[in-house]
Amino acid sequence: MRQHSVYRYLTCMAIADTVLLYIGLLRELLLSSSFHLHIQ
Repeated sequence: MRQHSVYRYLTCMAIADTVLLYIGLLRELLLSSSFHLHIQ
């Protein structure tokens, strides 16, 4: 039972890490695209 909760905790942490990474990439793309639009 204890090991299962640890596994679930690690899974949640991995999912949160992936989501944060994905949001960071999306923000970078939006910033770079708006930056290019301002140049043009």
